[in-house]
Amino acid sequence: MSSRLTPPALMAAIAILFTVILSLPASAEPEAAPYGAVQYRFRERVHTVSDQSDSGNTTADYFNLFSWRAGLRVKANDRLSLQLQIGNDWNAGDNINWRANNMPRARVESQNLYVHIASFKWDPGFLFIEGGVVALNSNGTLDLLERSINMGNYGGAGFYGWPSVANNSMLGIKLGAPIIKGDVKAGVELFQTVMQEREQSRGARGEPDPNPAAVMLLFTSPVEAIGGTLKVTPEFTMVINRNYNSALKAGDDEILGGLSASYKINDAVTASVSGGYGSVSNGNTERIATNLYDNEGLLACAGATVKAGPGTVQIDFKYNSNENKFRQRSKIDYLYTDLRYGWEVYDKFTVIPRYRNYITLYPKSNVVNVIKMEMENRFELYLEGSF
Repeated sequence: MSSRLTPPALMAAIAILFTVILSLPASAEPEAAPYGAVQYRFRERVHTVSDQSDSGNTTADYFNLFSWRAGLRVKANDRLSLQLQIGNDWNAGDNINWRANNMPRARVESQNLYVHIASFKWDPGFLFIEGGVVALNSNGTLDLLERSINMGNYGGAGFYGWPSVANNSMLGIKLGAPIIKGDVKAGVELFQTVMQEREQSRGARGEPDPNPAAVMLLFTSPVEAIGGTLKVTPEFTMVINRNYNSALKAGDDEILGGLSASYKINDAVTASVSGGYGSVSNGNTERIATNLYDNEGLLACAGATVKAGPGTVQIDFKYNSNENKFRQRSKIDYLYTDLRYGWEVYDKFTVIPRYRNYITLYPKSNVVNVIKMEMENRFELYLEGSF
């Protein structure tokens, strides 16, 4: 119900903070730093499907993909900075074909251009405020949330990931502050955005039924220790009133928790882990039994980067699962392996061979023609220039 969240109070607090901070003096000459990158990819995709009787088929497809991004970082003064970045889906890329060659229909239908980042950051030292299309990395929960919002469940969070779908950014506003300085550094950050705006009906008589917006709150507390070699970031995400039923005057929230950590073992090796758990149900807002769901999602990741020869090896492994508690034998497991080698063969020109493996394991069934497993192997070569 509307009393569960009071956006006017939140906005008033932000306005007061802005008034106080903007009244503080600032001095510095503006500085600007442009940057960008262009990437071309060769990809061979081999996809295998098998059913409960272990029969199936394998297909092989060849693609070329293209990614680009361009940005500008501006330090307006010693407290205010801005960043603008545009491009296509950098991590996902766009398929290359005849229609993508700036043909008339492609200009409308298939050419992608997105604002990755368009943000300001006001930082007088004791806190900061950042707003707009804000750079936002996942520490476990956002990978799950993206699948939940876009696909209706947590399946595939280990395959796609927040960077590929959301370009590591989101519209909203972030408030943060350092709480510990010194050998150990720690801070707190709160990000807020509207996931779905809703409006109350404007009837001629009587009190309107409540219909609050779906509001997302993301809380993180980044910590650095041992000279910055150890980094740990717990993360908590909540979508208040993810589902809402005005007639029933009831809502369902989505709650996710996660954590990421990395440790620089030496100058050559860095290890990392991350993970998250999420749950969302429509039990309070849906009265038709066949439409009920109670989704639970799990994500666990482990990886490492290792300097080897002239380049760097990066390996990642992810496990993800999704289950609807209202349905028997609904749990699906996802296994993902990613191995790449980045070699900067010349200043600002990088060659990246990459191999990825995707495995989807479906619940056991007595029906022989029901899919038991899908596996995809991707063999890729990236060529990238940057400035």
